[in-house]
Amino acid sequence: MKLNFKIPLYSHSVSFFTSKEELARYKKVETEHEMVCFFSSVDANATILVSDLWGSYTEVDFLRCLSHECNHAAMTILDSVRIGFDVENQEALCYLQDFIFSKILSALWKETRKRNPKALIK
Repeated sequence: MKLNFKIPLYSHSVSFFTSKEELARYKKVETEHEMVCFFSSVDANATILVSDLWGSYTEVDFLRCLSHECNHAAMTILDSVRIGFDVENQEALCYLQDFIFSKILSALWKETRKRNPKALIK
C-alpha cells in the first residue's frame, strides 16, 4: 500500500509504504530495513516504511511499528521547522504524531475493508 498526504500547518508531506518494493518503485530508495522513517528537506517530506510482515494491518505488532515510525516522522518534521519539544512542551509532538498516525490508520482500515469486508467492524 502507498499513501501520500499533506500536513498543511507545517507545509510538509508524508509518504507511507507497506513494502520495500513500493518504496523503491515510487521514491527510488532502497533500504535493508523493514521499518524506517527518513526525511527529505528538499521536498519537506517524511517517508515512512512499515513492511506488512504479519499479513494484517490490524496486527498489534504492525500497529506498534507504525506508531513508532509516526513518532520519528513527527519529530523530524518539528525539527525541520525548528519547533522544540521536551517534557514541558509535548503538545506539538503529540498532536502531530496523532495526525500522522490517524491519516495512515484510516487508509489502512479502508484497505482492510476493501480486501475483506468482514475484517473490521464498521
